[in-house]
Amino acid sequence: MGIVVILNFDRRGVMNRAALCIKMLKILKSRDIVSTAELAELLKTNPRNIREFRKELEAAGYHIEEKRGRYGGYYLDDRDLIQIPKLTKEQLQVLAHARQFIKAHAEFAEGDQFEEIMDDVAAAGSSYSNREMPEIGYSFSVDRHSGLTDHEREMLSQVLASMKSSYSVELSYMKRGVNEPASILVDPYHVVNIEDNWYMIGWSHSAKAFRNFRFSDERMLDIKLTQRRFTKDPNFNFKNFIGIDSAFKGKLNLYEVEVNPDHARLFREDFKGRELSQKENRNGKCVFSFTADNQYQVYQLLFRFGDAVELILPVEFRDEYIKRIASIAKVYGISLDPDD
Repeated sequence: MGIVVILNFDRRGVMNRAALCIKMLKILKSRDIVSTAELAELLKTNPRNIREFRKELEAAGYHIEEKRGRYGGYYLDDRDLIQIPKLTKEQLQVLAHARQFIKAHAEFAEGDQFEEIMDDVAAAGSSYSNREMPEIGYSFSVDRHSGLTDHEREMLSQVLASMKSSYSVELSYMKRGVNEPASILVDPYHVVNIEDNWYMIGWSHSAKAFRNFRFSDERMLDIKLTQRRFTKDPNFNFKNFIGIDSAFKGKLNLYEVEVNPDHARLFREDFKGRELSQKENRNGKCVFSFTADNQYQVYQLLFRFGDAVELILPVEFRDEYIKRIASIAKVYGISLDPDD
Protein backbone atom coordinates (compact mmCIF):
# COMPACT_ATOMS: atom_id res chain seq x y z
CA MET A 1 0.00 0.00 0.00
CA GLY A 2 1.51 3.29 -1.11
CA ILE A 3 1.80 6.38 1.04
CA VAL A 4 0.39 9.63 -0.35
CA VAL A 5 2.09 12.80 0.90
CA ILE A 6 0.17 16.07 0.45
CA LEU A 7 2.40 19.15 0.35
CA ASN A 8 0.90 22.55 1.10
CA PHE A 9 2.86 24.63 -1.45
CA ASP A 10 2.49 28.35 -0.80
CA ARG A 11 3.62 29.84 -4.11
CA ARG A 12 2.94 33.40 -2.97
CA GLY A 13 5.17 32.94 0.07
CA VAL A 14 8.01 31.58 -2.06
CA MET A 15 7.72 34.48 -4.50
CA ASN A 16 7.72 36.98 -1.64
CA ARG A 17 10.83 35.32 -0.20
CA ALA A 18 12.56 35.50 -3.58
CA ALA A 19 11.68 39.19 -3.87
CA LEU A 20 13.16 39.85 -0.43
CA CYS A 21 16.36 38.01 -1.35
CA ILE A 22 16.73 40.11 -4.50
CA LYS A 23 16.06 43.29 -2.56
CA MET A 24 18.65 42.29 0.05
CA LEU A 25 21.14 41.70 -2.75
CA LYS A 26 20.51 45.19 -4.17
CA ILE A 27 20.94 46.78 -0.72
CA LEU A 28 24.25 45.02 -0.16
CA LYS A 29 25.45 46.02 -3.62
CA SER A 30 24.63 49.69 -3.14
CA ARG A 31 25.95 50.07 0.41
CA ASP A 32 29.05 49.35 2.44
CA ILE A 33 28.45 47.13 5.49
CA VAL A 34 24.84 46.60 6.57
CA SER A 35 23.97 45.13 9.96
CA THR A 36 21.41 42.37 10.46
CA ALA A 37 19.09 44.74 12.30
CA GLU A 38 19.29 47.35 9.52
CA LEU A 39 18.64 44.76 6.81
CA ALA A 40 15.66 43.42 8.74
CA GLU A 41 14.24 46.94 9.07
CA LEU A 42 14.74 47.73 5.37
CA LEU A 43 13.20 44.43 4.30
CA LYS A 44 10.46 44.59 6.94
CA THR A 45 11.19 41.07 8.10
CA ASN A 46 12.39 39.19 11.16
CA PRO A 47 16.18 39.43 11.79
CA ARG A 48 16.32 35.62 11.89
CA ASN A 49 15.32 35.54 8.22
CA ILE A 50 18.40 37.51 7.17
CA ARG A 51 20.69 34.54 7.80
CA GLU A 52 18.37 32.30 5.77
CA PHE A 53 18.33 34.82 2.90
CA ARG A 54 22.12 34.88 2.98
CA LYS A 55 22.27 31.08 2.67
CA GLU A 56 19.89 31.13 -0.31
CA LEU A 57 21.85 33.87 -2.07
CA GLU A 58 25.13 32.04 -1.52
CA ALA A 59 23.52 28.89 -2.89
CA ALA A 60 22.70 30.95 -5.99
CA GLY A 61 26.38 31.81 -6.41
CA TYR A 62 26.72 35.17 -4.65
CA HIS A 63 29.51 35.69 -2.12
CA ILE A 64 28.21 37.50 0.94
CA GLU A 65 30.89 38.28 3.49
CA GLU A 66 30.33 38.97 7.18
CA LYS A 67 32.26 41.34 9.42
CA ARG A 68 31.90 40.63 13.11
CA GLY A 69 32.07 43.11 15.95
CA ARG A 70 30.21 46.17 17.15
CA TYR A 71 30.11 47.81 13.71
CA GLY A 72 29.89 44.59 11.78
CA GLY A 73 27.40 43.30 9.29
CA TYR A 74 27.08 41.83 5.81
CA TYR A 75 28.63 43.06 2.59
CA LEU A 76 28.75 41.78 -0.96
CA ASP A 77 31.95 40.70 -2.66
CA ASP A 78 32.94 43.42 -5.17
CA ARG A 79 33.43 40.80 -7.86
CA ASP A 80 29.72 40.00 -7.94
CA LEU A 81 27.78 41.79 -10.66
CA ILE A 82 24.07 42.49 -10.49
CA GLN A 83 21.88 43.26 -13.48
CA ILE A 84 20.18 46.62 -12.87
CA PRO A 85 16.45 46.35 -13.59
CA LYS A 86 14.75 48.71 -16.03
CA LEU A 87 13.33 51.76 -14.30
CA THR A 88 9.63 52.38 -14.63
CA LYS A 89 8.27 55.61 -16.10
CA GLU A 90 7.10 56.59 -12.61
CA GLN A 91 10.63 56.14 -11.23
CA LEU A 92 12.10 58.14 -14.11
CA GLN A 93 9.58 60.90 -13.40
CA VAL A 94 10.77 61.02 -9.77
CA LEU A 95 14.37 61.33 -11.00
CA ALA A 96 13.32 64.10 -13.39
CA HIS A 97 11.61 66.02 -10.59
CA ALA A 98 14.67 65.61 -8.35
CA ARG A 99 16.94 66.86 -11.13
CA GLN A 100 14.78 69.93 -11.74
CA PHE A 101 14.63 70.69 -8.01
CA ILE A 102 18.41 70.50 -7.64
CA LYS A 103 18.92 72.67 -10.74
CA ALA A 104 16.75 75.33 -9.13
CA HIS A 105 19.00 75.43 -6.05
CA ALA A 106 22.21 77.05 -7.18
CA GLU A 107 23.62 76.87 -3.66
CA PHE A 108 23.93 73.07 -4.00
CA ALA A 109 27.69 72.85 -4.66
CA GLU A 110 27.64 69.33 -6.14
CA GLY A 111 25.04 70.21 -8.80
CA ASP A 112 27.23 69.25 -11.77
CA GLN A 113 28.22 65.95 -10.18
CA PHE A 114 24.57 65.23 -9.37
CA GLU A 115 23.68 65.80 -13.05
CA GLU A 116 26.30 63.25 -14.14
CA ILE A 117 25.11 60.70 -11.59
CA MET A 118 21.51 61.17 -12.70
CA ASP A 119 22.53 60.56 -16.30
CA ASP A 120 24.34 57.36 -15.28
CA VAL A 121 21.38 56.11 -13.23
CA ALA A 122 18.86 56.82 -15.96
CA ALA A 123 21.09 55.28 -18.64
CA ALA A 124 21.87 52.16 -16.62
CA GLY A 125 18.34 51.50 -15.47
CA SER A 126 16.32 52.47 -18.51
CA SER A 127 15.85 51.24 -22.06
CA TYR A 128 13.83 54.33 -23.05
CA SER A 129 15.11 56.63 -25.74
CA ASN A 130 15.32 60.38 -25.07
CA ARG A 131 11.99 60.86 -26.85
CA GLU A 132 10.32 58.38 -24.50
CA MET A 133 11.76 59.86 -21.33
CA PRO A 134 9.07 61.43 -19.16
CA GLU A 135 8.77 65.18 -19.37
CA ILE A 136 10.43 67.09 -16.54
CA GLY A 137 7.81 68.63 -14.32
CA TYR A 138 7.76 72.41 -13.96
CA SER A 139 5.62 72.43 -10.83
CA PHE A 140 8.12 70.38 -8.86
CA SER A 141 7.70 71.96 -5.46
CA VAL A 142 5.70 75.17 -5.71
CA ASP A 143 3.23 74.12 -3.01
CA ARG A 144 5.98 73.30 -0.53
CA HIS A 145 7.63 76.70 -0.31
CA SER A 146 6.54 78.11 3.03
CA GLY A 147 8.67 81.20 2.44
CA LEU A 148 6.40 82.41 -0.36
CA THR A 149 3.11 84.24 0.04
CA ASP A 150 0.06 82.93 -1.82
CA HIS A 151 0.48 85.65 -4.46
CA GLU A 152 4.19 84.92 -4.90
CA ARG A 153 3.45 81.20 -5.18
CA GLU A 154 0.80 81.92 -7.83
CA MET A 155 3.24 84.05 -9.84
CA LEU A 156 5.90 81.34 -9.59
CA SER A 157 3.40 78.78 -10.90
CA GLN A 158 2.59 81.05 -13.85
CA VAL A 159 6.26 81.43 -14.73
CA LEU A 160 6.82 77.67 -14.53
CA ALA A 161 3.84 77.14 -16.83
CA SER A 162 5.19 79.70 -19.31
CA MET A 163 8.62 78.02 -19.25
CA LYS A 164 6.99 74.71 -20.11
CA SER A 165 4.99 76.14 -23.01
CA SER A 166 7.63 78.70 -24.14
CA TYR A 167 5.31 81.70 -23.86
CA SER A 168 6.55 85.16 -22.90
CA VAL A 169 5.22 86.83 -19.76
CA GLU A 170 4.43 90.47 -19.05
CA LEU A 171 5.58 91.71 -15.66
CA SER A 172 4.47 94.67 -13.61
CA TYR A 173 7.78 95.14 -11.83
CA MET A 174 9.29 97.71 -9.48
CA LYS A 175 12.84 98.46 -10.59
CA ARG A 176 15.39 99.46 -8.00
CA GLY A 177 15.24 103.17 -7.13
CA VAL A 178 11.96 103.77 -9.02
CA ASN A 179 8.60 104.57 -7.42
CA GLU A 180 6.38 103.46 -10.30
CA PRO A 181 6.12 99.90 -11.67
CA ALA A 182 7.35 99.20 -15.19
CA SER A 183 5.73 96.87 -17.70
CA ILE A 184 8.39 94.43 -18.90
CA LEU A 185 8.05 91.71 -21.55
CA VAL A 186 10.21 88.74 -20.54
CA ASP A 187 11.05 85.34 -22.04
CA PRO A 188 11.43 83.18 -18.89
CA TYR A 189 14.38 80.78 -19.04
CA HIS A 190 15.05 79.57 -15.52
CA VAL A 191 13.80 79.70 -11.94
CA VAL A 192 16.42 79.55 -9.21
CA ASN A 193 16.43 79.56 -5.40
CA ILE A 194 19.30 81.41 -3.76
CA GLU A 195 19.43 81.76 0.02
CA ASP A 196 15.67 81.08 0.29
CA ASN A 197 14.82 83.77 -2.27
CA TRP A 198 13.27 82.85 -5.61
CA TYR A 199 14.27 84.49 -8.89
CA MET A 200 13.38 84.20 -12.55
CA ILE A 201 16.17 84.58 -15.08
CA GLY A 202 14.82 85.69 -18.43
CA TRP A 203 15.40 87.71 -21.58
CA SER A 204 14.14 91.27 -21.10
CA HIS A 205 12.84 92.72 -24.36
CA SER A 206 13.28 96.27 -23.07
CA ALA A 207 16.88 95.80 -21.87
CA LYS A 208 17.77 93.49 -24.78
CA ALA A 209 19.66 91.30 -22.32
CA PHE A 210 19.16 88.60 -19.70
CA ARG A 211 17.97 89.94 -16.36
CA ASN A 212 16.89 88.46 -13.03
CA PHE A 213 13.53 89.20 -11.40
CA ARG A 214 12.76 88.40 -7.79
CA PHE A 215 9.45 86.82 -6.74
CA SER A 216 8.44 89.39 -4.14
CA ASP A 217 5.15 91.16 -3.47
CA GLU A 218 7.17 94.35 -3.04
CA ARG A 219 8.74 94.14 -6.49
CA MET A 220 6.84 91.72 -8.75
CA LEU A 221 3.36 93.19 -8.51
CA ASP A 222 1.67 91.21 -11.27
CA ILE A 223 2.39 88.77 -14.06
CA LYS A 224 0.42 87.88 -17.19
CA LEU A 225 0.94 85.00 -19.59
CA THR A 226 0.99 86.30 -23.18
CA GLN A 227 0.24 84.53 -26.46
CA ARG A 228 3.71 85.32 -27.77
CA ARG A 229 5.89 82.25 -28.21
CA PHE A 230 9.67 82.42 -28.00
CA THR A 231 12.55 80.12 -28.94
CA LYS A 232 15.16 79.56 -26.26
CA ASP A 233 18.80 80.36 -26.90
CA PRO A 234 20.53 76.93 -26.94
CA ASN A 235 23.70 78.49 -25.48
CA PHE A 236 21.96 79.76 -22.35
CA ASN A 237 23.41 78.48 -19.06
CA PHE A 238 21.95 79.90 -15.86
CA LYS A 239 25.19 79.23 -13.96
CA ASN A 240 26.81 82.04 -15.95
CA PHE A 241 24.61 84.43 -13.98
CA ILE A 242 25.33 83.20 -10.45
CA GLY A 243 27.79 85.28 -8.45
CA ILE A 244 30.46 84.34 -5.91
CA ASP A 245 29.37 86.53 -3.00
CA SER A 246 25.98 87.66 -4.31
CA ALA A 247 22.94 86.08 -5.88
CA PHE A 248 23.92 87.25 -9.36
CA LYS A 249 27.20 88.11 -10.97
CA GLY A 250 28.72 91.55 -10.67
CA LYS A 251 32.10 92.91 -11.62
CA LEU A 252 34.91 90.83 -10.15
CA ASN A 253 37.37 92.92 -8.13
CA LEU A 254 40.68 92.17 -6.43
CA TYR A 255 40.86 93.14 -2.73
CA GLU A 256 43.80 93.56 -0.40
CA VAL A 257 43.55 93.78 3.39
CA GLU A 258 45.86 93.92 6.40
CA VAL A 259 44.89 91.65 9.30
CA ASN A 260 46.11 91.53 12.89
CA PRO A 261 48.12 88.29 13.32
CA ASP A 262 45.88 87.04 16.13
CA HIS A 263 42.87 87.22 13.76
CA ALA A 264 44.59 85.72 10.70
CA ARG A 265 43.30 82.19 11.28
CA LEU A 266 39.69 83.35 11.70
CA PHE A 267 40.02 85.53 8.61
CA ARG A 268 41.24 82.56 6.54
CA GLU A 269 38.26 80.52 7.73
CA ASP A 270 35.67 83.18 6.89
CA PHE A 271 37.13 84.07 3.50
CA LYS A 272 37.80 80.52 2.35
CA GLY A 273 36.72 79.90 -1.26
CA ARG A 274 37.36 83.44 -2.52
CA GLU A 275 40.77 82.72 -4.09
CA LEU A 276 42.34 83.90 -0.86
CA SER A 277 46.13 84.19 -0.86
CA GLN A 278 48.50 85.42 1.83
CA LYS A 279 51.39 87.73 0.99
CA GLU A 280 54.44 88.80 2.97
CA ASN A 281 53.69 90.52 6.27
CA ARG A 282 53.66 94.30 6.27
CA ASN A 283 53.87 96.65 9.25
CA GLY A 284 53.59 93.67 11.56
CA LYS A 285 50.31 92.59 9.98
CA CYS A 286 49.27 89.71 7.73
CA VAL A 287 48.46 90.79 4.18
CA PHE A 288 45.75 88.92 2.26
CA SER A 289 44.33 89.32 -1.23
CA PHE A 290 41.09 87.83 -2.57
CA THR A 291 38.47 88.33 -5.28
CA ALA A 292 34.77 89.10 -4.90
CA ASP A 293 31.96 90.40 -7.09
CA ASN A 294 29.93 92.25 -4.43
CA GLN A 295 31.66 94.96 -2.40
CA TYR A 296 28.71 95.29 -0.01
CA GLN A 297 29.03 91.65 0.99
CA VAL A 298 32.73 92.27 1.59
CA TYR A 299 31.89 95.32 3.73
CA GLN A 300 29.67 93.15 5.93
CA LEU A 301 32.37 90.53 6.38
CA LEU A 302 35.02 93.16 7.17
CA PHE A 303 32.72 94.96 9.62
CA ARG A 304 32.51 91.81 11.73
CA PHE A 305 36.28 91.96 12.31
CA GLY A 306 36.17 95.60 13.43
CA ASP A 307 39.61 97.17 13.91
CA ALA A 308 41.35 93.82 13.38
CA VAL A 309 41.14 94.22 9.58
CA GLU A 310 41.98 97.22 7.39
CA LEU A 311 40.81 97.42 3.77
CA ILE A 312 43.67 98.64 1.53
CA LEU A 313 42.52 97.98 -2.04
CA PRO A 314 40.60 98.87 -4.14
CA VAL A 315 41.09 102.50 -3.08
CA GLU A 316 37.60 103.59 -4.18
CA PHE A 317 35.99 100.84 -2.05
CA ARG A 318 38.24 101.77 0.88
CA ASP A 319 37.04 105.39 0.64
CA GLU A 320 33.41 104.30 0.38
CA TYR A 321 33.79 101.95 3.37
CA ILE A 322 35.24 104.78 5.48
CA LYS A 323 32.35 107.08 4.55
CA ARG A 324 29.85 104.39 5.51
CA ILE A 325 31.49 103.96 8.92
CA ALA A 326 31.43 107.75 9.40
CA SER A 327 27.73 107.93 8.50
CA ILE A 328 26.92 105.13 10.98
CA ALA A 329 28.85 106.97 13.71
CA LYS A 330 26.92 110.16 12.92
CA VAL A 331 23.63 108.39 13.65
CA TYR A 332 24.93 107.77 17.18
CA GLY A 333 26.03 111.38 17.63
CA ILE A 334 29.72 110.76 16.93
CA SER A 335 31.35 113.02 14.36
CA LEU A 336 34.07 111.46 12.21
CA ASP A 337 35.92 113.13 9.36
CA PRO A 338 36.32 110.52 6.59
CA ASP A 339 39.15 112.58 5.07
CA ASP A 340 41.37 112.26 8.16
